[in-house]
Amino acid sequence: EKMYKLSEIIGKSVIGTFEAKNVGTLMNALFDRNLTKIRWFEVLSDDETDAERTYFEPPAVSAMDGDAIMLKNCGKLTGRFSLAPVFVPAPVNAAAYSPAGKALGRVTDLTLDGFSVRSISVGDREFPPEAVLSRSDDVMIINDTGEKIRLVPPKTKVPEPSEANSAEVVIAVDPAGAAPSETRAVT
Repeated sequence: EKMYKLSEIIGKSVIGTFEAKNVGTLMNALFDRNLTKIRWFEVLSDDETDAERTYFEPPAVSAMDGDAIMLKNCGKLTGRFSLAPVFVPAPVNAAAYSPAGKALGRVTDLTLDGFSVRSISVGDREFPPEAVLSRSDDVMIINDTGEKIRLVPPKTKVPEPSEANSAEVVIAVDPAGAAPSETRAVT
C-alpha cells in the first residue's frame, strides 16, 4: 500500500467494474470517531436531474491508484439512512487550536495508508490522529505538547437523594380526555 493524500482521491470518478457503470464523483470520506480509519466513502451521482449521494465501504474498492476509483460492483452502494451516525466527515477546513489556545491553522488534508489515517495536515505541520484531543465540525483541538492531557467534561447534575424524594407530583391530563394520571417529575 502506498501513502496518499485524501485530496488526491476526492473528485475522482467512481466506477462499478461488474456493471461498467459510472456511479458518480467521490465527494468525501467518513471516518470513525477517532479519525483513524475511513469507514465510508461518499459519492455524488453525476445525474443532473436527480443528483443523489450514495456510500460504499472500503472493502468494495478494487483499485484506487488510477484515474478512477474502481468498485468490484455496485451491490454495496447504500443510502445515508443505513449509516451509523457516529461517522465523521473529513475535518478539512476545521480551525485547529492547541490546548493552550494557540491557533495552529486549518486542517488542509489527511495522509492515508490504505484506509488508515497516518497524519492530519494542519497549516504546514503534520499531526498523528492520536494528537486530536477533541473535534467538532468546525474546530479541532490538537495536543501539540507531547504530554498527556485529560479532557474535562461538563459536570452532569445528578439530583441529591433528598431532592429526588421530594419530587413534585404533577397531575398530567391525557389530551385524549382520559382520567388524569400521576407522573413524578424531578425538579
